[in-house]
Amino acid sequence: LTLTKNFAAGQSMVFEPGDNLNFTIRVTNDGNIPIGSLIVTDYIPLGFTLNDSDWTAGTDGSTGQSASITLSIGNGLLPPGGLAPAGFVDVDITLKSDDDLTGGSYTNVAEISAVFALDGTHSRDEDIDSNPDADETNDPVDKDDHDPLVFCAIIDPVILGEAIVCQNETSVYTVENFNPEHTYNWEVGDGGIIVESTDSSITVLWVAPAGTLVTITLTEVASAECEFSTVAAGAE
Repeated sequence: LTLTKNFAAGQSMVFEPGDNLNFTIRVTNDGNIPIGSLIVTDYIPLGFTLNDSDWTAGTDGSTGQSASITLSIGNGLLPPGGLAPAGFVDVDITLKSDDDLTGGSYTNVAEISAVFALDGTHSRDEDIDSNPDADETNDPVDKDDHDPLVFCAIIDPVILGEAIVCQNETSVYTVENFNPEHTYNWEVGDGGIIVESTDSSITVLWVAPAGTLVTITLTEVASAECEFSTVAAGAE
């Protein structure tokens, strides 16, 4: 059996804290016998909760929050006669992002946690390239019955600090909801000079004459594939 997980059709990768995210999990029978039923477990990353009544909440996995669903002939989620060789079945799951979710890279793993033949016997030992269980941390990279989906939550960082400043004065600007695992890159437009910086803040000396509009750009980098920025404008 092979499992893949992706964003559901129409699901945007740009979302706001508190939004629902829809995913589609596909299980394909790459073997030569039909499958009578199987259990899929989704390991929910911190920052998200289950919001799907078709799934049952659990505590499996490294984050202590998971969801599972049984696909069977009996409940109609597998076709009559089971999941035939070369056949596949799709199942959707909805997760809700926390209202205070911060931008960054998140990993959501789904896995086949049990497989049963048409006669109801557990077929774990008969699948030569899979090892169904309820632990997402024990799987080699090339194991095909689980799939880690890594996605970037693009949520612009918030800059805290003065909006109205005076020439020859200094102001401190900090990032709200600082994440020590991220890198923060600051840029100040003409009229301001960064004279001091920490991991989460900068001190700016304002040198432009009165009436000048100067921008501060903050780029938050969670990984090489996940970065996002915001621009704040201040007047001297």
